Order: sequence, then structure tokens, then C-alpha cells
Amino acid sequence: MTGHINVAIRSSADQATAHAEGKSNVDEGYHQYGRAIDVYPWKNGKVDYSDGDEQEVLGHSGEGLGLTWGGRWTDPYDPGHLEMRSQTISELRKDAQGKLPQDP
Repeated sequence: MTGHINVAIRSSADQATAHAEGKSNVDEGYHQYGRAIDVYPWKNGKVDYSDGDEQEVLGHSGEGLGLTWGGRWTDPYDPGHLEMRSQTISELRKDAQGKLPQDP
């Protein structure tokens, strides 16, 4: 199976837009620090956003690498989301010291 990374890193403006459009439940998240990806199966030449067995395989594979899988969450349920929680958002913010992706 092939997976497609749909979203990796977001600028602050991109995160604000995702939050406003209901695509994210947080104002600040792991995507902004390069610690999260949204990955979906690639089938028949296109991304498959359906929540099927292949999505579960990708999620379990991510967990096997030590990532937190959004498919285990209930609010929000986010089966395409994988993140590395080796640091809290507060710790990442402190370490970044204004080095987040800049808006174009």
C-alpha cells in the first residue's frame, strides 16, 4: 500500500484558516512545528479520504513508529492524522523562538 502525505507543516495563518473552516480543532498544533502529518491511502492514482482498512493500516504503522494516531481519538476523530508528541506545544513554542513557517 502507498500512503500520500496531504498536510505536513502549516504556517500560523494556514492553521488559523484550518481552524476557522473546521478542519482543525486547535488554534496552535503540532503541524505548525513540523511534528504532524495527515496521511491517506493512495489508490487508483488518487488520494482516498474514506475511512477504511487501509487508513487503519497507516495509523497502526505510525503508532509502530511511536507516533500518536488521530484514529484513536473521539473528539475529534481524525484517522489521517499522526503526530510526534515528544514535546508539548508549550515546549515547542519556547524552542522555536519565532522560527515558525512564515506566511508568503
